Amino acid sequence: NAAGGLPEVHCASRQAVLFALAVEEDVEAFDSSAKLAAFIEDSLSSGPGSAALESALAAAGVRPGPFNVEVLGEAPWLNSRQIHDAVRRGLQWKTAEKQSRKKVQIVAIVGEKFFALCIKVRGQGSASYQAKLAAAMVTLAAEPCSPGPQLVVDPAMGSSLLLQAAKKVLPSSPRIAATVLMNEVGEYDFDVLVHQLKQAGLDASDVNAIASFEYAIKGLADGEADMVICQLPSEGKTDYVRDLYMRILEEAARVLKPGGRCVLTTSQRVQLAIAVSEGPWDTVGAWLLEERLDDKPTSLQLVAIERRQSDGEPQQVAEVNDSAPKELQ
Repeated sequence: NAAGGLPEVHCASRQAVLFALAVEEDVEAFDSSAKLAAFIEDSLSSGPGSAALESALAAAGVRPGPFNVEVLGEAPWLNSRQIHDAVRRGLQWKTAEKQSRKKVQIVAIVGEKFFALCIKVRGQGSASYQAKLAAAMVTLAAEPCSPGPQLVVDPAMGSSLLLQAAKKVLPSSPRIAATVLMNEVGEYDFDVLVHQLKQAGLDASDVNAIASFEYAIKGLADGEADMVICQLPSEGKTDYVRDLYMRILEEAARVLKPGGRCVLTTSQRVQLAIAVSEGPWDTVGAWLLEERLDDKPTSLQLVAIERRQSDGEPQQVAEVNDSAPKELQ
C-alpha cells in the first residue's frame, strides 16, 4: 500500500488477495526464498497484517483450518517448503481435530513486477454465486410469511451467509436464532460466525454452540419460528448424515409455525429425501443446481418444504422441478 496503511483486500470469485506489491523495487528485493519467507511471516504475524487477514477471511467466507501452500513463479530460487513454513508461522492457526475438513489453499504468486499472497477454499463456489443462492433461499422461505418482523432459524449454521442474506432481503430486520454444530466447526470458527452476524447488524444472542446430535434450539417455543433456512452439512458416512438430517428436521418441525417454510441445500439428496419423508412436511419444490468447483462438476439440491398444519398424511406433494427458481436465473 503506497500510503503505508493496511494491505488492500480484494475479493474475486474464490480468491481474496491479502498482499499485492506492485512496486518493482520491492519485488527485486526478493532474490531468495529466505527473504520472501521473512517478508511473509512478518506481514502475517504483525498487528496491521493480522487485522487485514481477519478482514479478508470474513469477506471471503473462509474458515481458518488445515491448509497447504502453492507457489507460482519461475524464479529459480523459489523454495515451496520455506514459503509454507513461513505462512504456518505467520498464521498460527489452531486447528481442532474435527474442524472443517475443507482444506484452505494459499497461493503465493511471484510475478515480474509484483508479489501476491492469495487464499482460497476448495469446494466452495464463488462468493457471488453463494450470495445469490443465500438470497434465493431466503426469498423462497419468506413467501408464506405474514408482514412484519420475522424469526429466522438456521438449525445447523456453518456459515453466516444465510442469516446475513435474511437481513438484506427481508423488509424488516429479522430476529435470528441458530445452532452451530461443534463437531463440524471449531471454537475459533464459532467466534468468527458470531462476529460476522454482529457486524451485519444482527442480534446474535440466540446463536448457540451445541455438541453432536444435541439438537435443541435454545429459547424457542414450539411453533415460534416463521422460517427455517439451512445449508446442510454433507460430509460423513451415510448413516451419520441420515441420522443428522433426521434430527435437524425434527427440531425444524418443532420450532416452525404450521404452514411455515423450510428451505435447505445439500449434496446428499437421498438422505435428505428420507428425512423429509419421515416428518410432517409437504414438498413445495426441489431444484437440482449444477456448477463447476475446482474444475469438477458438482450437484447441489435446493429443497423447499412446508410444515403441515397437523402431523397426519401429506396433503400435497409437488413434482420435482429440473429448472432453478427465478431468483437463481
